[in-house]
Order: sequence, then C-alpha cells, then structure tokens
Amino acid sequence: VVLWVFGVWKKDFYKCLLRWSPEEGTPPLRVRIVDLIHIGIVHTWVAVGIYWVGSSQQCSNTAPELFTAVKWWVHLQAVVLLTGCLAIVASRCLLYWLQRNSELDVGVDASVLVARTMDEVKFDLS
Repeated sequence: VVLWVFGVWKKDFYKCLLRWSPEEGTPPLRVRIVDLIHIGIVHTWVAVGIYWVGSSQQCSNTAPELFTAVKWWVHLQAVVLLTGCLAIVASRCLLYWLQRNSELDVGVDASVLVARTMDEVKFDLS
C-alpha cells in the first residue's frame, strides 16, 4: 500500500520533501536516488513474494485456492516488471544505436528532417 501511495503522490512528494518539480527539467541527484530506491524496493518486494510463495510448506494445504491465486499474482507481477525493464533497456539501446549510426539526427529540428525527406506533390487547382 505504501508503494502504491508513493506512486500516486510521487509528484507531490517531490515538491514537498525534495523541493523539485518535474517541470523544472532534469531531476537532481537526490530525486534520482529516491527513484532508484523506490524501484529497488518494488523489485525486492516481488522477489521476496516469489521466495515466500515458493518456500511455503503449509499454505498450499491450508488454503489451496488462495495459495494458487497468490502464486499466480506474484509471478504475473514479476513478468510485468521484467517486461518493463526489458522495454526500457531495449529502447535505450535502440536510441544509442540510431544515434551512433547517424539515423537519429539530434542536432536538427524534426520538421527540417521531415521536410528533407518528403517528396514534392504537385497540386492542380483547375
């Protein structure tokens, strides 16, 4: 619940306690550290949940339906988190590759790039 509350009121938390707003641009070191701690806690909590479900001896006998539901939920959370991490890493690698191979021109306005690659279309008003 605490992690959910932090996720919902993250912007307010940054403004009140860390004296930073996302509108200010690049976050300072203190905000990045808090973000890393939050991400670490979320991933650790999922890992602990998988460990607890996997090492449980009595739960599967006492409440088998609840145990099965919790086991599926924890594994689903792990899949979602790992998929998100993979997407972040893959997109970052793709951007670096595009920039390194001059496919991504970061020094020119996007409209100029589009204008360079567009074909001229003649339009007849008659």
